[in-house]
Amino acid sequence: MPRVSILIVTYNNASQIQRCLTAVAAQDFSDFDVVVIDNASTDGTPDRITLPDSRFSLVRNADNTGFAAANNQAAAATRSEFIATLNPDACPARDWLQCLIDAADAHPAAAFGSTQISDADPARYDGLGDTFWIGGLYWRGGYGRRVQPESPPALSEVFAACAAAALYRRADFEALGGFDEGFFCYGEDVDLSFRLRMAGRQVLQVGAAEVRHEGYASSARHSDFAAYHGSRNRVWVWLKNMPTVLMVPLLPLFILTQTAMALRDLAMLRSAALRGLVAAIGGLGPVWRQRRIVQEQRRTRIGDLLRVMAVSPHRLLTRDALTRPVGQRDS
Repeated sequence: MPRVSILIVTYNNASQIQRCLTAVAAQDFSDFDVVVIDNASTDGTPDRITLPDSRFSLVRNADNTGFAAANNQAAAATRSEFIATLNPDACPARDWLQCLIDAADAHPAAAFGSTQISDADPARYDGLGDTFWIGGLYWRGGYGRRVQPESPPALSEVFAACAAAALYRRADFEALGGFDEGFFCYGEDVDLSFRLRMAGRQVLQVGAAEVRHEGYASSARHSDFAAYHGSRNRVWVWLKNMPTVLMVPLLPLFILTQTAMALRDLAMLRSAALRGLVAAIGGLGPVWRQRRIVQEQRRTRIGDLLRVMAVSPHRLLTRDALTRPVGQRDS
């Protein structure tokens, strides 16, 4: 049984997937298998795939089940100790997986994110972990910032690992039910990291684990599809996971934030985002049921959770990354 299973979900990624697979096959750490799930691509993606060796397998779905469900499907088909998620438009450095495994061996109570470098402009970051603001917004920390010689730190704590290139311990992933398939895509990784944190786990960003990431290869960044799911899912993330002791005092801020976002979308004629907000409200039944489970499983201290959340309005406006350096080994 391999130590790591790498899960890659494709949807219309014909021009990116082979480069991704070639980079995975060249990893210094070789004790892994790879499951590629194609979500009913219409551009011939699965026909363009050449599997590098016997560690790789391809599954063709008849329908597009979404990023969350397809990753859960791939995870269920494997038995490794660790699960790594990798986007088909991400190209990992040769030591990417080794860096993640080294960090995982040193920190057994954590999930791990990678340093994402913009594929279009290697002088800029694509992401340094996901930052979560207490009012219910989240973003890819460091997005568009210039790469610095001594940044990011070797290991830092972030709120959430971006699933474009992340590592999860299978025991934790399965205990929490994997990704929430109701999200379909967008925000499901923030939701999973929130649940991991509620269960008492950390989320760490591994500075040396680098991938080149194109980003939004399956859907445009400002498409109606992205706007709808992004608007809907950010509401669900907050309402599903925020501890009650924080939810009650923060509820006015959350409502104000969502109202401001809705007014902005209305002014910009972003009807898809407004439909997403309506869908979020209409789908609250399952979210409340899931919330009860999340709150019952809470093992973290409120102070530890607040420590990794963005509180400052300035950070919200600048969309800076929130990272906190940690020691090289858990105490």
